[in-house]
Amino acid sequence: MNLNNCFISLPYRIIRDDGTDIDLYIPIDMLTVDFRDSNIEYLNRIQFPLVKAILLRASTKSMDVTLHFLRDIDLLSSFANMDITLKETHLYIDKKSGYIIVELK
Repeated sequence: MNLNNCFISLPYRIIRDDGTDIDLYIPIDMLTVDFRDSNIEYLNRIQFPLVKAILLRASTKSMDVTLHFLRDIDLLSSFANMDITLKETHLYIDKKSGYIIVELK
């Protein structure tokens, strides 16, 4: 499992690890998520309000991860998701005062 490029300062649970993928469930209690990518100069942030949890799925076969932003505790409540390749970037998930920052640097 390659999570070397992921830095998560919030508590999380491993909810699935089948040897091919690992799923991390990160509860964030209906906070706003600010998504930032420092590699894109024209993108300041994308904001996702009222997120119950983030599900991060990482592959054992590549440097790819998928982020799902959930409105409830199950995957069917995902209202936004994104695939990210972490070959040349790092993923940071951190809590700030009143919101969560998900950042690619």
